[in-house]
Amino acid sequence: MTAPATRGAAIAAFCQGCIHDSAAFGTWREQVATCPSTDCPLWRFRPLQDAKSCPDWIKSHNPADLPNGWARLEQAETVRMMRDWIADKASARAVQADGRAHDTEAIGQPTLAPGAP
Repeated sequence: MTAPATRGAAIAAFCQGCIHDSAAFGTWREQVATCPSTDCPLWRFRPLQDAKSCPDWIKSHNPADLPNGWARLEQAETVRMMRDWIADKASARAVQADGRAHDTEAIGQPTLAPGAP
């Protein structure tokens, strides 16, 4: 294995090695972006799957911005929440481009299902 050439590449390699499960739901970047280990020293520096479309509550790299109960969710659920947010935002942009009204509340921070941890 070749050593990473940059600090960012080294962090990405560490995070991928730590959390990525090729048998689990989501790409390695999605799994790293939705990492629940907010107490990890590298958590705020973890790479995001697509910083432009990534939810603000992930993009901020601030654990306080994550939905309540985030650390207790299964990895697959966090990846689904992020994907749903991205899809909702893309849908809202498409509607906005058409000139039709859209609900901006639908693209905010997700809420966990009733009874979720």
